[in-house]
Order: sequence, then structure tokens, then C-alpha cells
Amino acid sequence: SFNNKKIYAVAILNHYITVGDKYAATIWREKLLPLKGVNKVDLYRLGVAWYEFNEMDKAEQLFNQFNNLYPEEFKGIYMQAGIKAKVDSSMTTGVAVPYFEDFVQKAGANLTTEYKPMLEQSYNYLGAYYLSQKDYDKAIQYYTVLLKYKPKSAELKKTIAGLKRYMRDMKEYKNQVKNSN
Repeated sequence: SFNNKKIYAVAILNHYITVGDKYAATIWREKLLPLKGVNKVDLYRLGVAWYEFNEMDKAEQLFNQFNNLYPEEFKGIYMQAGIKAKVDSSMTTGVAVPYFEDFVQKAGANLTTEYKPMLEQSYNYLGAYYLSQKDYDKAIQYYTVLLKYKPKSAELKKTIAGLKRYMRDMKEYKNQVKNSN
């Protein structure tokens, strides 16, 4: 019966939790989810667990479901961005960028302690990505917003100043080349 399946799944889950087998416990949490009913806390935690086990396809599938069911929970978008960033760790394809940009657009006004570290990481990622793409205006834009979260960061201030100086010097150089022709 349905109730027996649920009791059995809970017993197995508890066993794996007790013996410290997090991977097996995650498998049984996933099996238990439809038996006990999907809720946002369990779905989110399950997605994070698969992310931590580097099972990106499973994590992405769960966060797609999470975002469809709970679109007002922006941390699901953030986790999707994190999955894409992990898959594209060298930032060559930029697949994480639209997710991070979507997250900062939707959660950017929400300065709760829950979202603050996620926003900091998102602005940092976007600044670094655009810097790697040599889109210095956008890099400065994202790093400047990040500075609002980390106003005491000397390294961040130095990065922004260096980028502005570089852009100014390049503009002067191009003007000199243009005027000498």
C-alpha cells in the first residue's frame, strides 16, 4: 500500500542518515518526496544536495521544478546560475550569465540577510565574466554595484580604479593614433 511504501522509505532514509551515508540518504529523500508530497524546503534541499554531489543534471532538473512551482523564490534561479557556472567553470560559454543577471534583476532590491551573500556572489561573477570578455564597461558596472555590498573592500576599489584607468588610457591612445594619421 501507499502508506507502507512511505513508512519503508522513511525507515531506509533514517538508516542512511544514522550511518552517515549522505549519498544514499539523498537518493532516498528523492524517492520519498513524491510519497510525502513536494514542498519547497525539501525540493530546494534535495537540489542543493545533488549540486554538492556534483550531479548537475539531477540538481538542474530539481531547480527547474522548484522555479516552476515557486517562481517567487529567487534562490532557485541563483542555484541554476551556480549549476551553470560550475559546468562552465572557465567562463568560456557564459551559460551562467543570463541566470545571474535574472537573479540580480529579481532579487537585487531584496537586501535581506538571506539574499545578500547570493547577490554579492552574483555581482562578483558577472563582473569577472565581463572582465574576461574584455567588456570593461559592464565589468565596472557590476563591480560598482558589488562595492555597495562591500564598501570596505580595498581590492574591489583597486580593481574598479584600474579598469577605469585602463579604459581612459586606451581612449587616449586611440585618439593619439587617430590624430597621427
